[in-house]
Amino acid sequence: MTVRDADEARDALAEGRPERLIGARECAWLDAKGQPYQLDQPKSAAELAKDVAALANTSGGVIVIGLRTRRVGSSEVIDEVRPVPATLIDRDRYRKPVRERVFPFVRDFSTWWLPVGDERGLLVIDCPPRRRRISRSSCPARTAPRPPSMPALSPCRCATMTARTGSAARNCTASWNVSGPPAPRVVIAPSPAAPPVAVGEGDPLWSEEFQEVYEAAGGRAALGVPAGPVTAARPGVMQQLNGGSWGPAAICAVPDFKPVILAGDAWRFFLKQSRDASPADYPALAGSPVADETDYHGRRIVSLSGGGWGPGELIQDRSGDT
Repeated sequence: MTVRDADEARDALAEGRPERLIGARECAWLDAKGQPYQLDQPKSAAELAKDVAALANTSGGVIVIGLRTRRVGSSEVIDEVRPVPATLIDRDRYRKPVRERVFPFVRDFSTWWLPVGDERGLLVIDCPPRRRRISRSSCPARTAPRPPSMPALSPCRCATMTARTGSAARNCTASWNVSGPPAPRVVIAPSPAAPPVAVGEGDPLWSEEFQEVYEAAGGRAALGVPAGPVTAARPGVMQQLNGGSWGPAAICAVPDFKPVILAGDAWRFFLKQSRDASPADYPALAGSPVADETDYHGRRIVSLSGGGWGPGELIQDRSGDT
């Protein structure tokens, strides 16, 4: 039977039965991720903190890494358990962004690993419900002594108190619980802006050649700016770019070949094939681009080399289909 709430989801995972989540829709208490967060990138670390804060500000729930979803109408529905390699998961790195960016601290927040098969499994990020909830419906009478100059105020609705005094209005609109002051909402602390990354930064061996092909292709106007440094993408390296007129792009390079730029539809197609693997893993199978040419039929042909599948090609015909 498919789980119906956060507690059933926790029980199913604790019992080692993640298949019970198949058929469940992503909702306020369930968030499924096909791949781990890329925590070396500030944007992804901020996304993790945002996702945990969203759960903490509602009724709590779980984020499960290693579940594939498919689109059904306006919802994402879990349709397959797809365990991730244990080597990609460092639980301490998942706790750090939450500790540093989410305030106040989320009590009883935890992460745990569910092994599924050999050296693979699911990472469960468990966020419990808040112990105190904010209520904005009424304002109980306060018993603290008042200054002699302030007239007595009887218990009232928020609108009445707002009309009488600004300080009382602040107390009322914040609302108080019977146990004390308002339960604070979880907020994400802003992170300092990351310094800009240069084209070719991260791999001195490729830096000059990356800059040459970048400028030759139109530079910032066409390709935008680097989304991060050069990273390994077996059998070579790549650097992703965004913000240019060509759309999302990447500079890819393999030893013994000149760097090649994939942009727009070709890069989107390359990423589409990696839906179940990170972009840095997919070239290990398909290979990395080593040439980008147009044949006499007007078709764009991107040659791939070095992958486990052997030599290959991405072909885009004149209609734009890849």
